[in-house]
Formats: sequence, structure tokens, C-alpha cells
Amino acid sequence: MGKVVMNTSVEEKILTGLFLCSDKSNEILAVLKPDWNEKCHLPLNEKLLIIDSSLLIPEIFPWKDELSEGIDHEKFCQSFFIQPDLFLRLRPGKEKLATQKLQKAGIDFKTISETCLVLPNSS
Repeated sequence: MGKVVMNTSVEEKILTGLFLCSDKSNEILAVLKPDWNEKCHLPLNEKLLIIDSSLLIPEIFPWKDELSEGIDHEKFCQSFFIQPDLFLRLRPGKEKLATQKLQKAGIDFKTISETCLVLPNSS
């Protein structure tokens, strides 16, 4: 959250960022912010209302004039809250062990190749 949410503790910034970037419930929010955790599926603009913040999406990247022509500033700012997939490259001979451990832990993943898995970033 950097300098966007200035007057809060580091812990609160981390929880705010986690909430805004999550699209489904997670264990940390379930324990520390259960009311937010129930609302992780909501769109970003509704989440901003829930956290009762003066945070405005365009403030996330205030250098609008520095963007290339044709880039939608608000969509660009919203993109910071979309987490990319997490890719795991498996060591040779450890593929089966790695997938077994993920399955045992209940972590969803997709197999891209024999040596590569993709997981949600919040895994």
C-alpha cells in the first residue's frame, strides 16, 4: 500500500492490501479481519467503501501524465490489485513429492508441464 494509506500501522496496511488483492477468503483475514474476509469476492470499488478509506483508485498511480497515450489510467491503477499467478518450477525427480504435498495441504494447482505448476498467488 506504500504511501497510499499513510496514517495506518504497517500491520493495517498489509491487511488492507491483502483484502484489496484477494478475490476469495483466506486464513489471515479470517483470523484478523473476519468481516473483511467474508467480502473478499466483492469488486474493488465496493471493497474500498468497506475499508472506510479515503483511498481513491487514481491515487495509486498519481503520474497519469506519464502514461503512454491510450492507457486508461483508472484501469491501470486497478490492475495493481490483481495478483498474477504463482509458477512453481519443480526439481527433477521431485515432481510427484511436490504435487502430493500440495494435495495434502489442500492447495489448488494446475499442471503446466511435467516440471511446472501454477497456483493462485495467495497460496
